[in-house]
Amino acid sequence: MQARRCHKRLRQPGFALPLVLMLLLAASVLVTVLLTRRSSARVAVKKQSDGYVSHHIQAGLKDFISVFLTTAKRTKESNIAGGVVGFNLDLEQNLRMEVRLKDLGGSILATAEPGSIRGQVLGRAVVILQESKELDLRYIRVFGPPRVSVHGSEPEALAALAQAVDPACDAREFVNQIVQERAKRDLNDNDIRNAGSKARIGGNKLDLLTAVTTADPNFWWLEARVIDPNGRELIRQGGFATGSLKPGTGTSSGSWSIELWADLPKGEPFAAALATR
Repeated sequence: MQARRCHKRLRQPGFALPLVLMLLLAASVLVTVLLTRRSSARVAVKKQSDGYVSHHIQAGLKDFISVFLTTAKRTKESNIAGGVVGFNLDLEQNLRMEVRLKDLGGSILATAEPGSIRGQVLGRAVVILQESKELDLRYIRVFGPPRVSVHGSEPEALAALAQAVDPACDAREFVNQIVQERAKRDLNDNDIRNAGSKARIGGNKLDLLTAVTTADPNFWWLEARVIDPNGRELIRQGGFATGSLKPGTGTSSGSWSIELWADLPKGEPFAAALATR
């Protein structure tokens, strides 16, 4: 009898081993599930956070840019004479915003000041252009400031302006002077007068030329895009803006106004929205 009792005591650990293994397995599965849920929760929170940041950047992008236009400096490679200026900003979540502006003041305002001398000159320039070209936004516009920016103006528009001011002038010489000088640097109002003089525009007509042109562009096409660390474009918006840049430094001067702001198709070249369809 005593031997049998001893034998039973020796068999008990053998029955406990599978139970221990089952408990360990269950605990392992439970820990794996908890870790998976925690990892999934972190991913969900990250996506939610990124979505929150993206939403509020997109919702307030117009107002955000309006503030920075008064303080930001141009990128090193940009200049007015090149037709495009801009600046970059580093945002949260390692995002980068690129803001670019294109001088649209080079086209002629077709509805400028009816009955005024300046309005008559601009109207004649539009007629001259119509006789030789199929016009688009590069040449005429229906809103914006009346003075024509010599930085963003097409050669044909410059020639039409010179002819509208003085039909007897050398319009080709005026165009050559402006195009050559703006390729080197930002122009000023004296450059316009010098170009007009070399084109044999003088007296009151030279004053009229400077009254319908400007070397200080203040009508722009504006685009902003937000890019993630992998270079993927998350947001792209744009619209028309009025404002002036300080010469030399590229910081803005005075107040800015942004109009007709809207979402733009992602992945397109800059200012593709202005292309003739």
